[in-house]
Amino acid sequence: MVPHSLNSAYSDGSSQILWEDGERVFHRGWRLDDDGRRRAVLFVAPAADHPSRASLERLTHEYQLKDELDATWAVRPLELVRDAGRIMLVVEDASGAPLERLLGTPMEMGGFLRLGRRRARRTVCQLSPR
Repeated sequence: MVPHSLNSAYSDGSSQILWEDGERVFHRGWRLDDDGRRRAVLFVAPAADHPSRASLERLTHEYQLKDELDATWAVRPLELVRDAGRIMLVVEDASGAPLERLLGTPMEMGGFLRLGRRRARRTVCQLSPR
């Protein structure tokens, strides 16, 4: 079920555009907690005025994953809302950046595997009793 508007849980309706990936636009906005405190959230909306069915299904699927995602490694969906005829996904704002923006060009496969192996060894060493 998609609520029909950004209700009173969202303060003042103002938001700041952070980035666009061609298919979606990411805005930072504010949500009021149950105790009235403002908390930053991200609004993810289709970039197109008339988004494709696939684009809308992607937002719906991302929302449906909310119970599967752990906040220690993922940005969790909070709500799927409709505002002014547009569907938007509301997610927690961890004040990060998308991984694809940080990586630049894709890594060569061998280098990626060596990095992963070193990281795995380091993690195992940290978890091993001494």
